[in-house]
Amino acid sequence: MRRHLAALCVAVLGLASARVYAQDAAAGDEATVQELKKLEADWMRAVKAHDIATLEKLFAPEFTFVVAVAGKPFSPIDRDGYIARTKGYTIHDQRFGEYLVRVYGDVAVVVFLYTHKATLHGHDRSAEFFLTDTWRKRDGAWQAVARTSSRPEHPPASPPK
Repeated sequence: MRRHLAALCVAVLGLASARVYAQDAAAGDEATVQELKKLEADWMRAVKAHDIATLEKLFAPEFTFVVAVAGKPFSPIDRDGYIARTKGYTIHDQRFGEYLVRVYGDVAVVVFLYTHKATLHGHDRSAEFFLTDTWRKRDGAWQAVARTSSRPEHPPASPPK
């Protein structure tokens, strides 16, 4: 559990410590940024295709998935639980939005908007998500160690007074 919380802390601290934009050259070399974006797309394609072998390759053994829901406690799901859950997903359509990629040596944080029309075991799960993924490079390959999913906040209809 400590490893899972540590991975989440890395993601949060990484985002809190830097005011940056996706175009920022300090985000890491462009090849690494593009590699991480490709891995993110591979991940979501693997979920859509129920490609368990690809998911197992992409996820580190300590991978943890957390859904952030206002007013509810975190319910971390480990690697095996996440992979099992994807078997019940049917993704009809998916779109990737804006990305922010920050590379810190052998650790990277990727934040992006993701929208899909999908069902989980027949129940509608269509929504827009704000995803934060933490990656770690081991033996020359990037593996996901944590994902946090939340819903993006939409601006109020009128500005507060």
